[in-house]
Amino acid sequence: MEQVELSISILGSSVKEETQICVICGSNHNAEDCTYLSITNHILDKEVPTKARLSLPDELMIQALADGTNRIITKKFISKGTRFGPIEALNSFSLNPSIQFPLKVFPYEEEDF
Repeated sequence: MEQVELSISILGSSVKEETQICVICGSNHNAEDCTYLSITNHILDKEVPTKARLSLPDELMIQALADGTNRIITKKFISKGTRFGPIEALNSFSLNPSIQFPLKVFPYEEEDF
């Protein structure tokens, strides 16, 4: 906010007046009151799917269940020894007992573990 001091001289008497000039539009008001800063329309971003959903192979599909949970089902037969990946997860050396279907990932070499 920029303040401008105006001096007006009328018949020998001097009057000083301070006027606030908006630094955004140059009008006579505070910058906080500027109409250029007011939000008149808000366009929401679209929801971005998680990385897990984006990287799901074409052979698999997410199915929503009635209880609000999801499950992954296959669209075709998956033969024994099929590998999915890469898997990105934190290393954990203990299993959470509340997980109904834990997956254990075995490393290629001991140094990967």
